[in-house]
Amino acid sequence: MLTYKINNEDIFERYGMLVSSDEGLTDQLSIKGMEEVDLPGQHGKDVDLSEMRFDARTMILKIGFLAESPGEMEQKIARFRRALLQKELLRLEVSGHGLSLHYDVYCPSGFKVVKRWRDSKTINTFALTLIEPQPVKHVYKCFTMQAGLAINSPHALQIGFGDGNVKRYVFHENIAHNYTDGFERHFIVVAGVGIADTGVISTNMELICSVYS
Repeated sequence: MLTYKINNEDIFERYGMLVSSDEGLTDQLSIKGMEEVDLPGQHGKDVDLSEMRFDARTMILKIGFLAESPGEMEQKIARFRRALLQKELLRLEVSGHGLSLHYDVYCPSGFKVVKRWRDSKTINTFALTLIEPQPVKHVYKCFTMQAGLAINSPHALQIGFGDGNVKRYVFHENIAHNYTDGFERHFIVVAGVGIADTGVISTNMELICSVYS
C-alpha cells in the first residue's frame, strides 16, 4: 500500500480521506517550446532539439471520503482545501513498495466533488490535481539537522529543503540549512536546468534519485 504525505503529514488520514489511485507520478515529461520551421516543398517540419526543455509535471490523485451529512462533507472539503492553499510550494511524498518519490508542488484548482447518498450519509469522490513546476531535479537524502550544498550554476536553481522552505534563483552560493521541525530525515530537491553538469552541485548528502525527462 502506498502512503501519500504532504509536508511530512498524512493529511488525507487527518481529514478521513483515502487516496484510491494516482496518475502522472512517473510519466515521461513533455517537451516544451520547441522551435519549429515549416519548410515549403519538404515533408513535415524542421525542429530544433539542441536546447531541449520540459514542461511542468501534472499529477492527479483520486480521493474518496465518507461524511455523516452534507454539512460535514462541505466542512471537510473546505478544511482540506485550506490546508493546500499555502504561500509556498507543498512537498508531496509518495512511499511504499520500494518507492520513495518527492515533489515540490502546488494545487492550481478547486475540486469537483461527486456525491452519492446512502442512509443520509454521503460517499464523496474528487480528483486532486497537483502541479510540479520544476520537474527536472536531483533528490538528496539528509539524516542530519543541517543540509549543506555548494551551488555553482550558470542557470537559476530551486532548492526545496523538505520542511516547507524553498530557496529560488540560486546561482553561486554555499548553503547551510538548519532543520528545526523535529524530523530525523529530510529529502532535498534541487531542480533546474543543468543540474547534471559537473561541478554544479557539491554535497556530501546521498543522491537517491534524478529526473531528467
